Amino acid sequence: MQTHHIATDKNKRFTKEFQKITKKYGLELDGDWNKVKMPHRGRHPNEYHEYILEKMSKIDKIARGDKNKFLKEFEKLKEEIKNNPALLNKEYYKERK
Repeated sequence: MQTHHIATDKNKRFTKEFQKITKKYGLELDGDWNKVKMPHRGRHPNEYHEYILEKMSKIDKIARGDKNKFLKEFEKLKEEIKNNPALLNKEYYKERK
């Protein structure tokens, strides 16, 4: 088991997009709120990052600046990822094309 960032802090394209959202809530991507312990195999496909960005954008619209609401909704996303670890792998997205 490794610590996994739900929203990556190591991607040139997506990290900046995630930070635009988290900055509104005074949150850093390396915070515990964005981490979960689970099996981890290398880099994730862009489709995964796009999925997370889409979900975070929806969470941002729901929270409307309320940090507690944002974190509560983000916990649901963390659970979704923990319960569906295939989302982390490119094979998952290939099957959907």
